[in-house]
Amino acid sequence: ISYGNRGTVLLVALFIVACLFFFRTYKHKGIIRFLLITPMALLVAFSDHILLWLVEIVGNMGMSTRAIDLFLEGEFFLSESRNNLKDIMWIGIMEKPIFGYGIAGDRCLVPLYAHDILYEMWASFGLLFGTIIIIGIVVLIYRAIKRTNSEKSKVFIWLLVCCSFIKLFISSTYLNEPLFFLMLGMCLSVIRQNAYNRGEQKE
Repeated sequence: ISYGNRGTVLLVALFIVACLFFFRTYKHKGIIRFLLITPMALLVAFSDHILLWLVEIVGNMGMSTRAIDLFLEGEFFLSESRNNLKDIMWIGIMEKPIFGYGIAGDRCLVPLYAHDILYEMWASFGLLFGTIIIIGIVVLIYRAIKRTNSEKSKVFIWLLVCCSFIKLFISSTYLNEPLFFLMLGMCLSVIRQNAYNRGEQKE
């Protein structure tokens, strides 16, 4: 937060929420979830006061309070430069909507990369095939998390998802993201191992 990286805040929040509410098993689920939800609700209700307090502390430490200031101003999820980038990309995508520009096609439209894997896939492979690829990745992740019985494996897969796939909707490019390919390999390995185990049980 102190360095103004909004993406980091979102990814950490997504990871924690999913781990607490979906991947952890509790003996008394209702009570535990109530104990988890209540503090979160209080944080949301008094968020302005808490953020003002954080601004003062972080400011006194000599660090940037940009992300917190954006929260207070209601502009945390807005980025004018990125919206302009997407507008430019969309115009280019619509010029070749069927097959796109090929791998790294977003570089043909904007400097560096798209900062959004969806637009990157559309620019590279066209609207239809780009959307199919994204849906395929989501299905792969879902199947991997669903089919593993290990809580640690679920948490590890979700950690990779947050650090790579979800991150790619905010910044970077999948071509320079080794964790993205590690996530795909991990998901495929879990699904394959599950299928192998089920085959052994039938025999």
